[in-house]
Amino acid sequence: MRLFRHHLARTWKLGLLVSMGLFGFQLLIVRIFSAISRTEGAPAPFTRFMPQGLRQFLGIDQLPMDTINGFLAVAYQHPFLLIALLAIPISTITALLAGEIERKTIALLLSRPISRIGIVVSAAATSALWSALAITASTAGTVIAANLAGQAEKLNMAAIQSIGANLFALGLAVAGICLFFSACTNERSDATGWTVTVILFMYVWNFLSQMWPVARPYGGISVFHFFSPAQVMLGTANLSVNHAVLGVVACVGLIMGCLVYSTREFRI
Repeated sequence: MRLFRHHLARTWKLGLLVSMGLFGFQLLIVRIFSAISRTEGAPAPFTRFMPQGLRQFLGIDQLPMDTINGFLAVAYQHPFLLIALLAIPISTITALLAGEIERKTIALLLSRPISRIGIVVSAAATSALWSALAITASTAGTVIAANLAGQAEKLNMAAIQSIGANLFALGLAVAGICLFFSACTNERSDATGWTVTVILFMYVWNFLSQMWPVARPYGGISVFHFFSPAQVMLGTANLSVNHAVLGVVACVGLIMGCLVYSTREFRI
């Protein structure tokens, strides 16, 4: 617990900053919807010129953006939200694992009665805690803004909570990938670079699999394939499968990270 508190103390600024950012982002999103919904025909101009593949990817055809639930389903896929949330596990874990080796402070840490596996687990728990706080802040921003805009009765609260849980599972999967690379490398930049490369490839592949029929059967190789806000809003998402797959990725990454970190040599 002392190590966990130490990790929280080192990362609280990032956790609170992202949480406040996502809270403000959701306030802004609902306010934007409230403003454009007063315009006749809105938000048709935003979707009229979108390619059919992109419309299908965002789920606009089945869940029109002229409803607050449809608008939020698209907003939860916004790059800003995903980048901000996924920055928590990537920044936190790389700093607490590879960063310790890069700064040559790992020797001081291991000189205490702390196991290497304990360090990895503490880093994972720290990332999960801040991710949960950020998603809670995002959900709170959505609910508060909907009440202020008079849209609370139209808001599908059960779906919003399910999207939050799905987003948290996605964050855990990314944390698992980051744990493995952070355990294997000696520098934070290397761990970040490998993690971002893999995540970016998965994001682009998920997009292509929705628009390219040849790639569609292989969309499941991307963790983003199992994050589907539009389907959650429609009630057609198989959340048990989505969470199971993302959970497996997170657990495999954690186990592999523990194995590598506990057996490797530190050259400091």
